Amino acid sequence: MDIKTIALGYKYLNGHTVGRQIIGTGVHVQKQLTEMDKETGFGDPGPWWSVGAQAVEIEWDEQNFTYEIVKAVTVMDGGTIINPMTATQQMRGGIFLGLSIASGESFEFNDKGVIQNPDFRTYQLMRFGEQPKEYIVEFVETPSADGPYGARGIGEYGVIGAASALANSLSSATKTELNKLPLTPEMIWRTRRASYDKFKYKQIYYCFFTCKWVFPRRNDSIR
Repeated sequence: MDIKTIALGYKYLNGHTVGRQIIGTGVHVQKQLTEMDKETGFGDPGPWWSVGAQAVEIEWDEQNFTYEIVKAVTVMDGGTIINPMTATQQMRGGIFLGLSIASGESFEFNDKGVIQNPDFRTYQLMRFGEQPKEYIVEFVETPSADGPYGARGIGEYGVIGAASALANSLSSATKTELNKLPLTPEMIWRTRRASYDKFKYKQIYYCFFTCKWVFPRRNDSIR
């Protein structure tokens, strides 16, 4: 009997079926994994490693301190890509998750440590329409020596660099070092204002002592 005959359950001539779909499962265990050495701290307990790069393009509104994510790019060495469409969507989903965490997700607590935004109305997830207008995902295929058919695990790689890519893009646009999440308009405004005030203070401090040194006799009361 051909597999196609029973793959979705056996079908009688009258259209009735019996049985269920055939589902196969399997597990791949790498051969070279080791436990961590308590004395040296070295070991190979993790099955996967890889390299990649991510970038984000934004449109920055200088007046309102808001931004729009225009494009997100991920280039990833995923080993042998067995199912390109699934792998691409895996990366896109990861980018969406990472950008959502970076752009708005944050728990708010009161003075007793109770969460003040416990539901989806107040916990700011990235919503439909706020995602990048364009996703670009490309793969470099360097087969893994110990992976199934040379594949590597790519489950979390779409998430890892998204927040840093967004922060770097906004830092470049605002000319302010942004290293805290979430990257909300209010947080960007506060960080930029603090950076400006600090820079302004340094400028005044520098000018004060420069003027004192250049013109010491004009106003000896300057301190």
